[in-house]
Amino acid sequence: DTGFDVDVGLHFDFADRLGLEIYDLALFEYANGQSSEELLCHGRIKWHGQWLDIDIVLTEDKEPALGTRMLKGCIMKMDFIHNTLTIDEPLPQENNLAR
Repeated sequence: DTGFDVDVGLHFDFADRLGLEIYDLALFEYANGQSSEELLCHGRIKWHGQWLDIDIVLTEDKEPALGTRMLKGCIMKMDFIHNTLTIDEPLPQENNLAR
């Protein structure tokens, strides 16, 4: 989702199973123009070999979403021939042009 700028979006069921605690409510505007208040949780994820503290938006959507904040500095490759998606490690900070 090109407009999803938080770290991760998960369905409520995943959050319950993971024991995530809600810390805030935030207003989001979606690509279709609709606005909605969504619950936010803190979480931890192992991303390219490092543990990161992240924000997780709880949604009705059954599909997990990876936000653009997680992709900052990464190189993402889509191979339509082999139906694969690859996300390469973030660039070192001094070379990161996506600041």
